Amino acid sequence: MSDFSEQLTRYERKGREHLSRVRLSHVLALKTLQGVNSLLDEELKTDEELQGLVSKSFGSTTANKTKMRGILHDLHLVSLKANFELFLDRILVTIWKFHFDQLAAFIPPAVSLRAEKRYPHDDCNRRDFIIENEEVVPPHGLQLLEALTKVTNIHCKEVLSKSYWPQIFTAFQVRHLVEHCDGKVDKTFRMKVDKFWRDSSWGRRQSQSLSELKKVVTEKEDVDETYAAMWESTELLSKEVLKWSSDHENLR
Repeated sequence: MSDFSEQLTRYERKGREHLSRVRLSHVLALKTLQGVNSLLDEELKTDEELQGLVSKSFGSTTANKTKMRGILHDLHLVSLKANFELFLDRILVTIWKFHFDQLAAFIPPAVSLRAEKRYPHDDCNRRDFIIENEEVVPPHGLQLLEALTKVTNIHCKEVLSKSYWPQIFTAFQVRHLVEHCDGKVDKTFRMKVDKFWRDSSWGRRQSQSLSELKKVVTEKEDVDETYAAMWESTELLSKEVLKWSSDHENLR
């Protein structure tokens, strides 16, 4: 196995581990809210540390459990999104490090010029400066997937297909509403998700049309389906990138 394959396989494994840790955290958190014998019902009264954490997290140790579940769903959706971004970032950085010379045409001239000025006689640091630049590897969001498509010509959305792409895309957009708009739907959200809404867990569950929807609520099934889509996608994308790398190695 080449160094590239080893590195990529490692990041695929780590990506799945990180996503599964979020899933585990979600399952355990929800279990504490179940039944009269749950941790919160029985031990909260005597566990000062737990009391403090619950109060800091929800504003009260007696918060409504429906509200608490909703907050936990939102929290873990955000965490899944962040860890999937990290996986995409590591794949892109690995591609650039191992195929830097082949990808030179994709380096923006301004970035190349800044790197040359900063490290005129240091190829290694100049390369790292270029790779770490946001114009080469975006810092966040699905721009990472677009950047992957740009440099490899792998049509990522087609690879993920109708099975996973609508869920992942919608999850990213819902996450934005959760963090910035308290879940309240706006015109931009409707425009972005319109094409994929009915193929996402949110759209399938809603009785209202997207045009009538005022607020997006994330339920357990949304987090579960987002996890499953991202989990499967790590393998699908890794396989395509490994094939792309192998084909380019054979052309040398």
